[in-house]
Amino acid sequence: MTLVLQHKGNTCIVTDLDSFQRFQHLAPPWLYLTHYDDLAESKDIVLMRGDVDLAKLTQVEAKVVSSFMHTFYLHDEKYKLVHQFNKHPREFNFDALVADLQIMKKKRDKDDEVAERDEWLNDEIHRKDMYDKAAAEYDKGDSMPWNPPLGPDGEPVDKKLRDKYRELWKM
Repeated sequence: MTLVLQHKGNTCIVTDLDSFQRFQHLAPPWLYLTHYDDLAESKDIVLMRGDVDLAKLTQVEAKVVSSFMHTFYLHDEKYKLVHQFNKHPREFNFDALVADLQIMKKKRDKDDEVAERDEWLNDEIHRKDMYDKAAAEYDKGDSMPWNPPLGPDGEPVDKKLRDKYRELWKM
């Protein structure tokens, strides 16, 4: 899918190429990205609001479009493609843009993989801390969750606590 972005003031209007070619400035917007620069000078930040037509794009897709827009407008090397498209459209190389997007996707996938691994690791550390805390509360002499006191039938006396630990470690 190829999207077209048109900037008016602090708003970026996004639509698909087919609609733009058929209706030009009357093409139905898929996404509005409005930038609020009131705090730009005093706080060095610009706030953004996105309004998406959920029949055309999901929220995740809208975030990706927003991210790509900022990437191509805020990085000089990538902005060269935007400038060339706007000022010298006959020289614009669509294949070069697609190749650049594929490189960005590979990098983003790698970053996502690292983030997922870090999230998993933090979750494991959190679960271990919870387990250690629960084990400290459980401590009854030599008896620990992995070595619970057994009844005359050879089963753990406190089955609920055993099940709680199994759930904690998803055994």
